[in-house]
Amino acid sequence: MERKSIIRAGVLAAIGAGVVALIIAGNPAVSTKATATTTGDRAPGYVRYVPDNLFAVSFRGANNGWAAGYYGTLLQTTDGGKTWVRRPLKSNDLIRRVRFLNDHEGWAVSHRGSIFHTEDGGSNWTVQHQVPDVYLRDIVMVDGDNGWAVGHKKTILHTTNGGRNWTPQTFAHRTQDPPRLNGVAAFDAMNAIAVGEFGVIVRTRDGGATWTQIPSPAQTTYTAVAAAGDHAIAVGLTGYLTYIPRDGGAPKVIPTPAPLHVLDIALDPAGNGFAVGVGCAYRISGDTATPVKIDVPQGADQVWFGGVTLLPNGRAMTVGLRGLMARYDPGKQEFAAMADWSK
Repeated sequence: MERKSIIRAGVLAAIGAGVVALIIAGNPAVSTKATATTTGDRAPGYVRYVPDNLFAVSFRGANNGWAAGYYGTLLQTTDGGKTWVRRPLKSNDLIRRVRFLNDHEGWAVSHRGSIFHTEDGGSNWTVQHQVPDVYLRDIVMVDGDNGWAVGHKKTILHTTNGGRNWTPQTFAHRTQDPPRLNGVAAFDAMNAIAVGEFGVIVRTRDGGATWTQIPSPAQTTYTAVAAAGDHAIAVGLTGYLTYIPRDGGAPKVIPTPAPLHVLDIALDPAGNGFAVGVGCAYRISGDTATPVKIDVPQGADQVWFGGVTLLPNGRAMTVGLRGLMARYDPGKQEFAAMADWSK
């Protein structure tokens, strides 16, 4: 099953090396009174601050959150996104994903193969591990000990001691080239799923000792995956969402109304959540996806959102192009812009 990519007016979506790049006519408008302050020990000019693109966001509760992206940008909020502080990463790596296990301990992965770790809520970061010449694209921690990171060249890294050691794992692939893995999700310390290009879906039931490729209903590039109680959902290019039963049943495509690239997904244990991407957002409930309005000044069809996280009481936050942030309001049933750093 194939769908044609679309090019909206003023937006060029270029897919290369797993990165979605867009060219926007004009500058995004300021959409909020949110402010940002800077801290840190970097030399002048060493790092750019937003409006660089943001690819990752992670919240713990309603107030404590982190966002990250291009050129080492790492932001923290303690008031639900009203104000943000830059935290010094001491690196200009592109941060692809950031995940916090609790209010204190978090991990991030980068395009230069770095796994960063913090134990103080993101104020200070260290490099736990590095894989030369490998773009790491996602990380998941089941608890304080067990987790996986994935990336290009079918890279899978596994830890059982909180990241002090990361051990390579592998699988036999059915593709001509080693597929890049873009997303990983875990049900527990034994059961996890990773997804990537060429429609690759791999599963482990033994903590990663063996990974098995399972048939995919779509030959798309999967960009992310999230796990719920009894299933996972992978999202991908040209609008593909794929429901993957935990019990080993056959994956199936979740219909979406348009072939728009979907870049990230977040689910709660009951299987409810959101998926976001290029000019689109969906509310997910089990194996259904309902389009959600994105009310942003630039126009939803001219922006992309690369990361999404769940907040309490049915809310969510998403981040994307040029530092744009938007929050889902259950009352209005839409994402509304809340931060834009273009001015």
